[in-house]
Amino acid sequence: MNSQADVIVDARLDRSLIWTGGDSVRYLVVRVVGRARDSDTGARRPHNLALAIDRSDGLGPAGLAAGKAIAAAIIRRLSAEDHLAVLAFDSQTRVVAPSSPMNDEAKRQTLAALETLGTGQGLDLADGWLAAAEEVATQMTEGDAHNRVILLSGGRVSHRIVVPEELAREAAALRVRGIFTTAIGIAAHGNVAPLAAIDDHRGHRVQVARSAQEIAEAVIAGSLELSPVVADDLTITVRCREARIEALNPPVAHVAVAGKVRFDGLRAGEVVNLVYRLIFPRGAAGETAAVSVGASWCHPTSGDDLTAPPIPLEVRFAEGRENTPQARDEAASTLAALAWQARIIGRVIDFALERRHGEAEIYLARELLHFQRYCEGLSQGETLRHSLRQALDSAHRPWRARALRERPPIRAP
Repeated sequence: MNSQADVIVDARLDRSLIWTGGDSVRYLVVRVVGRARDSDTGARRPHNLALAIDRSDGLGPAGLAAGKAIAAAIIRRLSAEDHLAVLAFDSQTRVVAPSSPMNDEAKRQTLAALETLGTGQGLDLADGWLAAAEEVATQMTEGDAHNRVILLSGGRVSHRIVVPEELAREAAALRVRGIFTTAIGIAAHGNVAPLAAIDDHRGHRVQVARSAQEIAEAVIAGSLELSPVVADDLTITVRCREARIEALNPPVAHVAVAGKVRFDGLRAGEVVNLVYRLIFPRGAAGETAAVSVGASWCHPTSGDDLTAPPIPLEVRFAEGRENTPQARDEAASTLAALAWQARIIGRVIDFALERRHGEAEIYLARELLHFQRYCEGLSQGETLRHSLRQALDSAHRPWRARALRERPPIRAP
């Protein structure tokens, strides 16, 4: 791990041995953290937010408790310049707290109302999400506010069928109107396909395997822009002369070319896990291949160009009898699987949007086979496989007329 001023970079490979026969795939996880300081201050845009919380019976008490904990952590970080509405949805949607400025009294009342939430029945995810978007729309002004819905759900749509590509179209229409969405999975066996379709980052920020506090901090730092920028034009560069490198989960709307990924900025407290797929050629047993991870950025106030010392890693070519049974890094492998899962679901939704179902069949057959094998032996492997199968069941299907149920259109801001 390297630390340089306000940016902390760590890098891990899922496995360190590669097959001599070639086409050996290894995953590299690069963790980038913006250092939070007690003295962090700075102007920011006001926020116009709506929290939509899943309270369906399928979520269970633990899922609802996680959703309430995430919501409470976000509420406490807002200021009187920010507007917030809180909604809860099962088969119906109700406003728990109408949109209002988050002064101390409003925070107290909103947190108290949040505590009264109990579980309901069924789940109409689309209605809860769009009702929250309407709350945001009613408070939109000509100013420079940050308009966003934060959806906390297990994604198990049971009240009516909604095809993810339709949700993706709705999300795109909202973004044109200036309303953005962060979708967070709060159930271990939830269906991430609807959430990936709604989320602005197409599922790369949908997390189901983290604590409520970790998710809240990730939303605060990464989506809500409540923390100051600590690094501008941050670039992560992965080099390996022998391997073909692909960024598996590059941030949306940012540059990603081979092993180089660039961010506009990194905020204090923000944590980003980048996953790279490295494909190696043939090699002789005992030979090694060097992997290097570097970071460079611009200081947001001084304008100085800064770099972190490169992190050296190494893989070694080995015969099958040594390569096959090797141990692997559990944490890195799990993060790689989550990123891979999001990539598969996102691609399937893209195919569905373009009506390219034949190509989706070919893509899925290949990816699903490799993904299920990769998850074998991981402590969360069965959860990941189950979640992906459930997501693909709802995401990969031709358009169906019964999915086009009537629902009130969102009002234009």
